[in-house]
Amino acid sequence: MMLKERKKGKQATKSSKRAFERGKQVTKRKAHNNKICSYELQSLFDETNEKLTQCQAHVAELQAKVVALSHSLHMLWNQNTYLEL
Repeated sequence: MMLKERKKGKQATKSSKRAFERGKQVTKRKAHNNKICSYELQSLFDETNEKLTQCQAHVAELQAKVVALSHSLHMLWNQNTYLEL
């Protein structure tokens, strides 16, 4: 009886060790996948941030054009008003 119990105990210990090792491997794999996801997210963030900066520069250019066109329009209105008089 003692021999069977010892065998069962050894088997249980081996089984527990294997399960523990598998758990460690899964944890390492998840950590690796998380690093990859983190890198991909950082890349996406940087790319999006760069596009945002470009869009903001474009908006600033368009706003400057609107100001220039508005100024030209007022000048033409003033000129037309003067001609009508």
